Amino acid sequence: MHQDQGDSVEQAYDYLLRQPSPIVGGPLDALQLMAELEVETDELLTRAMSGEHVELDDIAGAERRRAFVWVHLAKDLPQFHTRARTAVEAWQRTEARIITAVGAAARSGR
Repeated sequence: MHQDQGDSVEQAYDYLLRQPSPIVGGPLDALQLMAELEVETDELLTRAMSGEHVELDDIAGAERRRAFVWVHLAKDLPQFHTRARTAVEAWQRTEARIITAVGAAARSGR
């Protein structure tokens, strides 16, 4: 991984960690939130696969919330730090794809 990407991931990780999290009180809370996020993501994918328009921000938002849960879980349970970092990287990749797609659409006049 390029050093700038590593710095960006660390900054995003720290950003999520600074956000208040009364809802991630432990592993059971995290598991419940993850289940809810999986349902939300499945619904987005189902809509997209059926040809319905899905906002890119909705997809990125689901990735961000997933990373948020993992980061806050890893705060108290360090064995989840690697998984949390992976979730932050996934969120960052999604954000980068959105920026690329918006730029391409702007250049093509859409």
